[in-house]
Amino acid sequence: RVPAEAVARGNVVPIPAGVPYTAAALAEPLSCCLGAQEMLGLGVGDVVLVVGAGPMGLMHLVLARLAGVRTAIVSGWPATRLQWARACGADIVVDPRHDDLKRRVLEVTDGRGADCVIVTAGAPEALEQALELVSRRGRIHIFAGLPHDQPFVRLDANLVHYRQLVVTGSTGSNLRQFRAAIDLIASGRLSVDLLISGMVPLDRFLDGVERALT
Repeated sequence: RVPAEAVARGNVVPIPAGVPYTAAALAEPLSCCLGAQEMLGLGVGDVVLVVGAGPMGLMHLVLARLAGVRTAIVSGWPATRLQWARACGADIVVDPRHDDLKRRVLEVTDGRGADCVIVTAGAPEALEQALELVSRRGRIHIFAGLPHDQPFVRLDANLVHYRQLVVTGSTGSNLRQFRAAIDLIASGRLSVDLLISGMVPLDRFLDGVERALT
C-alpha cells in the first residue's frame, strides 16, 4: 500500500495509455539518466563518450542523441552489446580489450578529446582513464558506483586543474525527472524497444541473469 501522503504529493504516476508495462518499467532508470544529463547540459555539437554498453549506458546514448550531440562514441563489451549500441545510435563503438580507446577518441576528435565522458561502468580504471579522454574544459560524469571494497581511484589532480575539467556524479532522480522520463516514452520521442532484449517468467529469473551476463 502507498501512504496517503505520498499519493497526495503526486508520487503515484499513472502509466499513460498505450505504454506497455515493459516500457513503463524502464522509466525509473531512464529518469536517473535524465537527472545526470541535466547536470551535464549535453547539446548540439558535443562529442560524447559513454563508457559502458550496458542498459544504463545505452539509455545515456539514446538521451544524448535526443539532445542533438554531434558524435556519440560507446566503449564496452561484449560484441552483442556494441551491436545494440550501434542500433541505438552510436557513431563509433570500441571494445577496449582489443582496441586502444584513447587513440580512437583522439582520432575522432582531431586530438581534442570528447566534450563529455559519462562513466557507466563500475570499474576504477574506467574512471581513471576518463581524465585522459576528455577535452580541455570537458565534463566527466560518474554515473556508476564503484565496488564497496575498492571505492578509491588514482586521480591526476593536475589534469583536472590545468585542463579545467568538471567532474560530477549523480544517483537516483526526483519526481519531475521521473514524470519527464515516462512522458518521453509515452510521446514516442524516445523508444525503449531496443533496450529490451527478451523476457523471462519469474520462475526463470536466474536464467535471465545468466543470459544478461553473456
